[in-house]
Amino acid sequence: MTTLTLKYWLLGFLLLLLSPVSAEPAASEIKPFQANYQLIRNGIPFGHIEVTLQLAPQGQYHYVAKTRPNILTALLSNQTLTEESRGKLTQNGPTPDHYNYHKAKPDQSSTTRIGFDWLRKRATTNSNGTSWSMPIPLGTQDKLSQQLAIQIALLQGQDSISFDVADGGHLKRYHYKREKLERLVTPLGEMTTVKVKRSKQSTHDYTIWFAPSLNYLPVRFERKQSSGLFVMKLLFLQEPHLNSQ
Repeated sequence: MTTLTLKYWLLGFLLLLLSPVSAEPAASEIKPFQANYQLIRNGIPFGHIEVTLQLAPQGQYHYVAKTRPNILTALLSNQTLTEESRGKLTQNGPTPDHYNYHKAKPDQSSTTRIGFDWLRKRATTNSNGTSWSMPIPLGTQDKLSQQLAIQIALLQGQDSISFDVADGGHLKRYHYKREKLERLVTPLGEMTTVKVKRSKQSTHDYTIWFAPSLNYLPVRFERKQSSGLFVMKLLFLQEPHLNSQ
C-alpha cells in the first residue's frame, strides 16, 4: 500500500468514525405481542378487544383485532367484530396486502375485504358480494395497519406522519402529531407515554398514548363523540421482551 493510498484510507476511516450513526431503527424492532384492551363508554365498561401481532422472519405480518361485548352488554347487542390485516413490514412502514372486516350477530353477518395490488397501485374492495376498485398511492394503509405505521414512525423519532387509509371504497387522509410526554397510570403500572393526536380532514378525532418502554405500543385511546367519551385502555400484554417502567 503506497503512502498516498494509506493516507486516504486513514482519512476515510476517520470520517467514518466521526460521522453520526443513524438512530433510525429497523421495522424489525416491532415485536410480536398479544394485548387485551377494555372498552369504556361514559365510564361504563362494555367490551374488550384482543389484539394479536404475528411476525415471520421475512418481514410478513399478521395483525388481528377481535372485539367482544361484556356478558351484560351481550344481552343487548351480542355482536363480535374481527379485523385482520396481512402484509409486510418495511423500513417505510407496513405494506398491507389483504384486509378483512367481519361483523357477526346471531342472526346476520357482514364481511368486507380489501386486496392491495401494488404493481397496479389499486385497491379492490368486496363488501357482501359487491366489488369495486380504486387507485391508491404508495404508502396507503388499511384501517388496522395504520396502527403499525404510526408505531414505526414513533420508533424512528418522527414527530408527525400523514398517510392515506383505504376505507369503504374511499381514501381517507389521516394525520398523527406527537404532542408531549405524559406520565400515565395504567393497569400495567405507571409509565411514561407519548401523547399523539390524530386528525382527519383537519378535525381532531382521536387522542392516543403510546408507551416508549413497550416499543410504542398504544396503552390508551380517547375519542369524544356526541354520545359521550369513548375510552380504550390496555389491560394485559403478553410479550416476553417488553417491560413497563
